[in-house]
Amino acid sequence: MIIFISGFIKEYGNTMLYTVIMAVISYVGIVIKKFLDDTYKYFVKKETINIVCKAVEHLYGECSGEEKLNYAISIAKEMFADKGISIGDLELRMMIEYSICEKGGGNSEC
Repeated sequence: MIIFISGFIKEYGNTMLYTVIMAVISYVGIVIKKFLDDTYKYFVKKETINIVCKAVEHLYGECSGEEKLNYAISIAKEMFADKGISIGDLELRMMIEYSICEKGGGNSEC
């Protein structure tokens, strides 16, 4: 039995080692790709929300705050759908509110 195992490792050891190394490298590549995709989507979301907030303020400046928020939500949803990025209603609302507070357009509670 020992001779068989020793012969098997001698014959196929390099191939098995190569396979394991390639599997580890592939897994690391998948993890890095997922991280970069998530980071890219975050920055696209943030930049899109900033653009939407500026555009809504420019186009609908005379409307009330709630109306502008509703316009921003509907426009942002449409833009994200065009880009193939999914975003929840709560996340979208919070990002818009944060963008407004970041620019100082909100109330003193920001």
